[in-house]
Amino acid sequence: MQNLHPIIIYGAGGHGHVIAESLILQNIRNIIFWDQKLTENRLGFPTFQPFTGPSGRIVLGVGNIGTREQLLSSLSIDYPPLDFPLIHPNAFVSPSAHLEEATWVGPMALVHAYAKIGSHCIINSGAKVDHEVILGHNVHIAPGATLCGSVNVGNHTFIGANAVVPPGISIGNHVFVRAGSIVKENIPDGGRI
Repeated sequence: MQNLHPIIIYGAGGHGHVIAESLILQNIRNIIFWDQKLTENRLGFPTFQPFTGPSGRIVLGVGNIGTREQLLSSLSIDYPPLDFPLIHPNAFVSPSAHLEEATWVGPMALVHAYAKIGSHCIINSGAKVDHEVILGHNVHIAPGATLCGSVNVGNHTFIGANAVVPPGISIGNHVFVRAGSIVKENIPDGGRI
């Protein structure tokens, strides 16, 4: 599927390149990078300073959850988000799952039946999101993390690499779960484990 307007990847670093490669694998090449610090990218697509250059729809190419939250709050209505999720061709997403705009699902990631994924989320490489999991907006599930059935995760939360969240656990907004953690109980807003 080729978008008539360019897809603007906000961030020309490592995660931005991962997003671009997912698009390229789907034969989408109308790509522009916007970055405040980097003026070039390794894939040869145009790179602009933010809010100069052509219009298009934005997807965040930054992995850091705090930076992503700041960028989301600063984007104006003139720069709408990408209006569909980006799913790497080597990911599995159940037909009954619901993914909102500008969410990215990486290679070898799994999103199972009736999962509900908010906007601007990252389901990173090899992450597993089981049946009926609910993710808020701007949630980052790092590589290899596992969310078992019926887990509920609030907005702007980070689940570290290879972390495990057992069935039925609720995790609040602005939570940070370290890599390799096993979450044994519900975590309130702002929690860190």
